[in-house]
Amino acid sequence: MVNEGRLYSCVFFLFLMLPLLAWIFMDESVWIWDCADYGFFSVKSYDELVSNPRIWIQDIFTSQPYRAPLIFWIGQFFVPLGDMIGSVDAGLLIFMFLTSYLSVNMMYSILEHLCKNKYISALGCLMLISAPSFVGFTTHYYTQPLQLLAVVWSMHILSKIKKIDVVNLFFHTISLVAVSLLIKTTMLLYIIIPITANIIYILKKWKKPLAIDTKTKMAGLTTLTLTTLTITWYAKNYGSIVEYIIYSISDYGFEDTFLNKMIYWLEVLYNSMLLPQTIVFLGILLLIYFRKTYKNIMTNTFGILSLAQILLALTICSTAYIAEPNLMYPLIPYCIILFCLALKEIIDDRAYMAAIAVVVLQILTVYSMAFGLIENKIDSRIYVFSTIAGVNTEHKIIENVSKSICKEGNSYGIIAADTYWFNQFALNYYTYKNHRNPEMNCKAYYMKFLLDNWYMTRDDDAVEEIWTKIEVYKPLYYITLNRTIYPTPFMPFTGYSSIISEISERVKNSEMYEQVKVDEENKVLFYKLRHKR
Repeated sequence: MVNEGRLYSCVFFLFLMLPLLAWIFMDESVWIWDCADYGFFSVKSYDELVSNPRIWIQDIFTSQPYRAPLIFWIGQFFVPLGDMIGSVDAGLLIFMFLTSYLSVNMMYSILEHLCKNKYISALGCLMLISAPSFVGFTTHYYTQPLQLLAVVWSMHILSKIKKIDVVNLFFHTISLVAVSLLIKTTMLLYIIIPITANIIYILKKWKKPLAIDTKTKMAGLTTLTLTTLTITWYAKNYGSIVEYIIYSISDYGFEDTFLNKMIYWLEVLYNSMLLPQTIVFLGILLLIYFRKTYKNIMTNTFGILSLAQILLALTICSTAYIAEPNLMYPLIPYCIILFCLALKEIIDDRAYMAAIAVVVLQILTVYSMAFGLIENKIDSRIYVFSTIAGVNTEHKIIENVSKSICKEGNSYGIIAADTYWFNQFALNYYTYKNHRNPEMNCKAYYMKFLLDNWYMTRDDDAVEEIWTKIEVYKPLYYITLNRTIYPTPFMPFTGYSSIISEISERVKNSEMYEQVKVDEENKVLFYKLRHKR
């Protein structure tokens, strides 16, 4: 029998998230960086599945060797939905929407178990829905919604730990680990405390003989399948994974003291969750009831585990060079659990309703920013973009460049730029989703991939190394942005701005290439090889 209260909560949360679904169908922006890369492999996997299943079986394990593959393993099955509704983008983003929606409902189940109060449970879910980062990631094709789901799943298992027999709990835990590793290679950082708690409980309760029924056998088979898939992918791509981890931790960040780094991560974390006015109100509420709130957290197992997980992740991130703001997103459920536990013993419905009203106001504010109705004042490190007002300039430029490259059929070019909207990932995805015929497929490569050690090279020899490769391989196209229009078009953390400028000048003066006009304002400098190889 369906729990009527749970049904109402599901409908209520769906109603609150409907604007995000509308955003998905209205958005016509260029897919950026990782979004475009994941989109490309999702579409490519689906096309191989329907055209050549034998190649598909091989490629799902090897086509993307350095990024965990679950997002495009699942995403490929949303491509036909995108074809049906006339937008591959929308089809893939519906996958993100459903993932986030499932996380919200599982979060409600956890809070209902912990707090035994419908107002607190609703408040916690409203906090999640209103989080600027939740809005951003639900409407972009990143792995973060899957990471959020894995964290919520880990706490959901803990909330049901006494209701699950020890064998099924073991299978649930192993499945969680396997799926998490397929979501993100570093995902265990965010669930290691709940997993450890599960393992300790299993070791204490494990008794022989064990009762194995049909349901348990099915759970075991599912766990075995997931574990096999995970081990196979990591075994085939171990070297590339290590290289990419080295690149990520050494390239995307900054060096600072442990204390300054900790302050940085705390700022990112609360900016990911709350607007300034919401922080002030909820902070005052906690201070008023400080004695009760502190006691509730420190005497509750979930509170201790959540706090330990947050501190562990913050500590590790604070000792590392990396500074990607996205790393804080999976910690949001733990923060919400702590906040709701803090309010558990406050017997004052007016306080709950006031808090709910403030969070609802935050939802309206963040949605208005996302739709471009009011000025976007979200921290620039948090992904909320206002790009739904028709086909923007960037989209048109990508379209023109894509068409120009693919005129020659199966060709490739070098992209000498790395802005959020103009890079090889954006071009590859746009080209592939619009030209699904393999004969019309073309590939764009970012210039730094011409370096033998592209993830570490920073010296001046890089210019000569790249230019030598261009002379040898003679890519059909060389494409960059006009720096008189885009003075700083390259992300500062890449360190390639000066290298790109020098290579672009050599291409301009070289007899190998001639410039082709692809847009009226000459925003893109498009050079074509004078004589094909």
